[in-house]
Amino acid sequence: MKSLEPRTSQAQADPPQYRLLDVREAAVPFDPYLSLRELSKYCGLSDRTLRSYIKEPTHPLPCYHVGGKILVRRSEFDRWIESFRRRDGEDLNAIVQQVMEDMN
Repeated sequence: MKSLEPRTSQAQADPPQYRLLDVREAAVPFDPYLSLRELSKYCGLSDRTLRSYIKEPTHPLPCYHVGGKILVRRSEFDRWIESFRRRDGEDLNAIVQQVMEDMN
């Protein structure tokens, strides 16, 4: 059976410390907080456009103001942007259904 202890020489003063990961830590997906510059690179919108969405009164971009810096959690941005998704095919089906009902 192999030991978890690393090989140490006399020149090393402090051997490295090992830490076991908690199962909950390992199961949490990576969900970073992004600055507006990083978010701009991620989504392709300019910093200025993102700032205007933060100030939007009806559907603002969720963000955190930390010491003068604006941070946006990537998962929250993904949910927010999903609400803008257009589903033209579904709208067309509703229009056709309404026309058919009006004809009867």
